Amino acid sequence: MMDSFKKSIKRLAGYLHSVLQLRHTRLGVEDLGARLAKVEQQIRDTERQLQTNREMLEFCSLDLQNRMVSERAKVAFDPGKLFSDREDMAVVYSPTDDKDFDGGPNEHLKNLLKTPFISNSNFQSAELIALTKMTPDSPDFLGSLVRSKSNDIPLYFFQTTFFGAYASPFDKKSGYTEKKALGFIVDDLGFHFDSRLPSRLELSLNDKDLSLTAEQQSEARRLIDRLIRRRITKYNKYVSADAAPTDLPEGSVLVIDQNRQDASVRYCGAGPSAFDDMLKAAIAENPHKRVYVKAHPDNRRAAGEAFATKAGAELLPDNISVVDALEAASSVYTVSSQVGFEALLRGIHVVVWGQPFYAGWGLTDDRCPLPRRQATRTIEELFYIACIKHSIYIDPATGRHTVLNSTIDRFLDMRK
Repeated sequence: MMDSFKKSIKRLAGYLHSVLQLRHTRLGVEDLGARLAKVEQQIRDTERQLQTNREMLEFCSLDLQNRMVSERAKVAFDPGKLFSDREDMAVVYSPTDDKDFDGGPNEHLKNLLKTPFISNSNFQSAELIALTKMTPDSPDFLGSLVRSKSNDIPLYFFQTTFFGAYASPFDKKSGYTEKKALGFIVDDLGFHFDSRLPSRLELSLNDKDLSLTAEQQSEARRLIDRLIRRRITKYNKYVSADAAPTDLPEGSVLVIDQNRQDASVRYCGAGPSAFDDMLKAAIAENPHKRVYVKAHPDNRRAAGEAFATKAGAELLPDNISVVDALEAASSVYTVSSQVGFEALLRGIHVVVWGQPFYAGWGLTDDRCPLPRRQATRTIEELFYIACIKHSIYIDPATGRHTVLNSTIDRFLDMRK
């Protein structure tokens, strides 16, 4: 009987020990949960603070850039003459990755600026500032504007020009020689795709005194016809010299999808629902036509499929290039893509839901008008200002300035 009692006591002690352990564990879990909740709250608070900081940086960048535009817009700007006359080897600061200039897509910027001294680590000694990325919510972007304004250091905005690239800089299968930009659009006021403020490109198009000479008109028309005939586009590696057979019916409607995080989308004045509204409008306004969505190469195909099919459109097969699609299209719907510009060159009806550089001049059906653009332009005037006057081309063999016609020749050779 004593043994039975001892066993009962032992079991009871074990039970009490287990209860105490369980309670201790529960209290530990509750304490851990409380600490985890505290950490999560701290993370949320930090993220909100970072977002606030980014918004403040962007606000300050926009405000300072606005003041710089007001001052600089009064002075004439000719990028071709400015950079062709350069003889000194200036120290250039650019807040971007060194690899972009050392064998990357901006390698030829060294030739344009006639200097090998381009870096992201020479901020204090810089004699010229080159901005190649739109990051107004970063300290480097704002710092560049501040240093330029306070120390009277030249600052210019550089982007690969509209017909100045062979391969995408994001193409991992292309070599660095293929990804080098062969032409740059140069602006002293801002990036052409940022519609919040007028760029030099916009001011040129808005100039009431702008009128092409007969020679300039002829040059623009001749180059437009050659671009179309030779099937030259934004990235020329992916378009064959000859038209590919497609099953697209004549009169198709083309809707251009884009990378929603791209700066050309974020700063083109389009609202958050622009892409969905655009696709719905394309279908509603063309009830008897096939509507195709051209996916952006940086987006997952599944995302493009979902975007297209939810509204009743079809996703264009990847093997059909933009150039082939344009040859069958009667209308193009876009937010801010360069495809809209290429469609205009072909005389195609273009509906625009953002405020890209080619909208607002009487050539497009604008669903998001920009009132400060007042002039009416011909396609030749638009092309001449964007692709000739404000663009500079580089011969990769010599490093010297060249012209668009020679750059087209280079692309045709590279395709072979």
